Amino acid sequence: MIIDSQLEFSDGQAVTTTALSTNVIDTGSAADLGVGAPLWVIIQLDVASDAANSNETYVVTLETDDNAGLSSAEVLGTKTMTRGDAIGTTHVFSVPTSNQQYLGVRYTHGGTTPSATYSAWLTNQEPTKWQAYDSAID
Repeated sequence: MIIDSQLEFSDGQAVTTTALSTNVIDTGSAADLGVGAPLWVIIQLDVASDAANSNETYVVTLETDDNAGLSSAEVLGTKTMTRGDAIGTTHVFSVPTSNQQYLGVRYTHGGTTPSATYSAWLTNQEPTKWQAYDSAID
């Protein structure tokens, strides 16, 4: 997958508490993103969370707003990360076609000592998931 640095929300962003992505994308105006082609936001776990702490929580939201601080953001989607997810685990948001000017990702961590590192980006390349399974045919 090709990742455009101008479309990255986070590049190895270490998160220990609730935080907005390092980059918020300015679409230029209230936009109908994805009308011509579907768009996705990919969230990738770069450094795994500490699975030993049973009270940690990890939630990622895709948000849009009319200001870069996303202070009154509309949540477009929510993904719950699982404690102990493997490095490289990805979660995908489909971007709705109607958005406000700014698009960003918010990481909400809870519990005693939550910590994880993420990369996140916007792409028009379909995030395909292919998995090989043993044949059920004898």
